Amino acid sequence: MASLLAPAPAEGSPAAQAAAAKKSSPEYEVGESVTVMDGPFATLAATVNEGQFGHAEAQVLVSIFGRETPVELSFDQVSKI
Repeated sequence: MASLLAPAPAEGSPAAQAAAAKKSSPEYEVGESVTVMDGPFATLAATVNEGQFGHAEAQVLVSIFGRETPVELSFDQVSKI
């Protein structure tokens, strides 16, 4: 609750700069193996195919019925193996 009620940090403040750096820094590299944590493909292994790091999204390849299928997921929906 405190994080919802607290005021947003000013643009030039160190807290705002740290939050922006965290959002813009890629957590995953192309070719890296990840596990899908949320959504219809939860618990499936996947490989990062490409990342849109400005949008905090990644296209991962999930094996469905023996075929690699591209799926767009946010970085919150995957975790490193």
